[in-house]
Amino acid sequence: MIKNNVIGFEIGVYDTEYKLVIDPELVFSTYSGSFSDNWSHTATYDSNGNLYAGGSVFGLNFTVTEKALQQTLGGASNGNGIPLTTDIVIQKYSSDGSTLLYSTFLGGSESEVPHSFIVNSNNELVILGTTSSINFPVTDSAYDTTFNGGGEITGNLITSNITYRNGSDIFISVISENGDQLIGSSFIGGSGNDGINDTRSLAIRNYGDEFRGEVVVDAFDNIYAASVTNSSDFPTTDLTKTDSTGAAVAFRLNSKCEKLEWCSTINGSGYDAAFSIKVNAESVYVCGVTTSDNLPLSNGLKSTFAGSSDGFTSLYINDKLEISTFVGTDAADIALLMDLDNQGNVYLFGLSQGAYPITFGVYNNTNSGQFIHALSPDLKTTIFSTTIGSGRGNGIIDIVPTAFLVNDCGNMYLSGWGGRVNINTGLNLNSSTNNLPLTQNAFKNTTSGSNYYFMILEANARSLLFGSYFGSDIPDIPSTERGDHLDGGTCRFDKNGVIYHSACVCRAGSFVGFPVKNAVNSSHNSSNCNMAAFKFDIDDLSADFSFSDGTETSKSVFCGNTKLAFNNLSRNAR
Repeated sequence: MIKNNVIGFEIGVYDTEYKLVIDPELVFSTYSGSFSDNWSHTATYDSNGNLYAGGSVFGLNFTVTEKALQQTLGGASNGNGIPLTTDIVIQKYSSDGSTLLYSTFLGGSESEVPHSFIVNSNNELVILGTTSSINFPVTDSAYDTTFNGGGEITGNLITSNITYRNGSDIFISVISENGDQLIGSSFIGGSGNDGINDTRSLAIRNYGDEFRGEVVVDAFDNIYAASVTNSSDFPTTDLTKTDSTGAAVAFRLNSKCEKLEWCSTINGSGYDAAFSIKVNAESVYVCGVTTSDNLPLSNGLKSTFAGSSDGFTSLYINDKLEISTFVGTDAADIALLMDLDNQGNVYLFGLSQGAYPITFGVYNNTNSGQFIHALSPDLKTTIFSTTIGSGRGNGIIDIVPTAFLVNDCGNMYLSGWGGRVNINTGLNLNSSTNNLPLTQNAFKNTTSGSNYYFMILEANARSLLFGSYFGSDIPDIPSTERGDHLDGGTCRFDKNGVIYHSACVCRAGSFVGFPVKNAVNSSHNSSNCNMAAFKFDIDDLSADFSFSDGTETSKSVFCGNTKLAFNNLSRNAR
């Protein structure tokens, strides 16, 4: 309701002894419906609120839509129906989950995996991934139409045991809004293996981390990606060097993948990998992990390497590396995801086995292994830093980060998973979602220890706004349970805090307990795993408005104590 130019919401009777909260809502959740074993890697959204889920499939029995880009599996079999390779599968769901808008394969005769999705201004899906296929689909005008090679990659490097028999190249592909055309697609790589994060030298390891990396687009739909290369001849444009020990790499292609406009590496004598990238009108920021004490650094917050690994973040201006800094403690640290706020400040979401610094006046869970660190745009000053998690002790890491956002008012949204998959593979024996901080309005306040976890922190980490579990109601039984997880890759929040996510949901014996709602496919058809997709809204109350200045009406963002006159355009409010 609106009275005296003040907007309000009419509510029913509630217990005034408690703070009034608006419950979060699961908009929809569905299985892919695949009968073949089907894993989950990434998800994103478009301007219409549609959800895109990306995974891999081991076999033919995956449903594609009639006019899909690729109707048949490109991968190979051993002749007995047992797949030797994976194809990428992509599913686009309508905003309410009621309709599968398209479903397609993408791949060649060997393995490929999607690492990160983003949608450009034309509602075209942009994909960052890795492939081992010399016949991966590329466009005729692509920057690089030839697979560049490498050495065979097997289970000793890939924690999920996907095999790249020809080695690996990075690829970027752009798919039309209807999922029926390849707008652009190109290889990017050298003669070694590219795009696969080799975690064997790192103390902090999680299942699926080999598929880390991120793709984003700028205002002109140019494509930026962060990844890693083991090629000494990776095609850099700024004379930076690469080597076979692993170098962090960032690059830009034009919108149709026809031209490599910029490519740079961040490389020392040890292992270096880039995991996340963000751009604004003036700058490009990259973050990742390094074991190099001689990483090229300049004028940043922390110039001294410490521990077995540090996180790092770097700033490029006009395609030139201007400033870099280590981030971390005297133990192992890793920076996995990043975002920028409206003032250009840089936020890092990472993991630490040390006592990460906690600044004064912030919400924190001391003795926890997840950190958020906000830096000034020039990477020289800490705005705040804090740790979040179960507080079980320094060195104990709970969850694997999957998505991170800073919204227009500075609130921070994060998601991750933890539990049995990490434990059973021996990568993180302490991984668990038990005892993570919850709020009164949690969507799910119990966990098997192997679920997803969502959190919202107030701007400048002043308080905890939301904490909740999400996922399957299955007892944590070591012999059968693998829990809810993601096989590497990135997922997304939109600026309204809506989560667009995929999940790898595997059978625990004969039982599957992942929540489904408004599902296109409510049945888990595989004898092993299915890619689930879900859209989760922190609340279902959309408070919208127009601001009138007397001469024209415009939309903008208002935070804090701004005084406004409103016209009521709200949904579910009076």
